[in-house]
Amino acid sequence: MIVLSVCGDQLLMAPPTFRPGIAGQTVDFPGGRVPSGAPPQELVGALLRRELGVAPASVQEVTPLNINGWAVDSSFSNQRIWGFIAQLTQPLAQLDEKPLIRVPLTGRHIADLLETLHCLQCRALLLERLHTYKHRLPG
Repeated sequence: MIVLSVCGDQLLMAPPTFRPGIAGQTVDFPGGRVPSGAPPQELVGALLRRELGVAPASVQEVTPLNINGWAVDSSFSNQRIWGFIAQLTQPLAQLDEKPLIRVPLTGRHIADLLETLHCLQCRALLLERLHTYKHRLPG
């Protein structure tokens, strides 16, 4: 599951974290595995609390970007990736003072973000958001 967290006119992300598989730091959207049988949409608040320090009460609305999840490596597994947009309240209530990356929802800033995202799933969800909501994205 990957969540695009929107607060006002910005995407919120955690600071870069070290990924041993690529021997470097990456910027990613909040995400995690969905336990078998768990409804993914109901896990969004807890995920944002863990990864961004956002109070669950700050999650105003959760909108799925894909209803059934996308198959991941379907030849060998039955894993799926669900994508959601979480609309957060302003001002944002944080449970702790985790530093957050704030990316303005403008065409130029999103293009820059796409250049820095290493995670294929994160890129796919951001591109799906752009495709679905392209009429709402300023310059």
